[in-house]
Amino acid sequence: MKKVIIIAMLLSLLCVCGMSAGVCYAEESSTYYYVNSGKELTVYSSPQIGSNSTIMQIPSTYAFKYVKEENNTFVEIEYNGCKGYVLVSDLSSSCAQVNAKWGNNPYAYAFNATDFNAFNVDNVTAYYYDNNVWTAESNSTPASLITVKNVYGYYKDNNQEVYFLIDFVINVANGIDMEKRYVKASDFSTSKVNVSNIPQSEGYKAQTATDNNPPTSGNINSGDHNGGNNGTTPKDTSNSFERYILIAVIAVLCVVIIILIFAPTKKRRGQ
Repeated sequence: MKKVIIIAMLLSLLCVCGMSAGVCYAEESSTYYYVNSGKELTVYSSPQIGSNSTIMQIPSTYAFKYVKEENNTFVEIEYNGCKGYVLVSDLSSSCAQVNAKWGNNPYAYAFNATDFNAFNVDNVTAYYYDNNVWTAESNSTPASLITVKNVYGYYKDNNQEVYFLIDFVINVANGIDMEKRYVKASDFSTSKVNVSNIPQSEGYKAQTATDNNPPTSGNINSGDHNGGNNGTTPKDTSNSFERYILIAVIAVLCVVIIILIFAPTKKRRGQ
């Protein structure tokens, strides 16, 4: 009977350890990051320093998916269906790790397109990027036929002129979806269409509303990696209480098992 009890306790201990590992993994193994408030993240088309071409700036507080480390200088990322590369140094200095408060698809946060449906030009020219070359659509589109659906980020050229990355619909027949095109900020009629008026993402507001913990340092290859202005960011402690409970249960089980192993066995009567 004693052996059965000990085996049962050992199995229970293994189960609790497995649950503990699961809690730790869930907290620290995120593959999503967001751009710190007041920062922007430059995305390149290539992971080679000699042939960098900027394709986008991800706005402050918006999140993206960390895909993999490409080399010692670049990591591959994905942002709202756009793939590119960011500098390891930028990731460390300008970004922080997303936690569970962002939801199931944390990087799919476009900002409101309401202000992007009025133009000060009769015909809107859309630009696309391919093979390190910026190209205008062959035919500009009458502004009256365009409805902007989503706005994701922006691109600033060498003269600091801003182009917004958008999805829009050309309202003819059944409508034609134009995905991921760049339109000059100056082509929009409202002054609200500028980088400084991009609202904070809902995911960022959800995360930072309750993150009041002291910062902890880390590095890009660990689950604890978080950026911040000084290479640090508050660590999510949402699972701390569960950890303490599991540690207490493990300790009790260990004590009981030790007692059972070393406790003397009572002799039967007559022996």
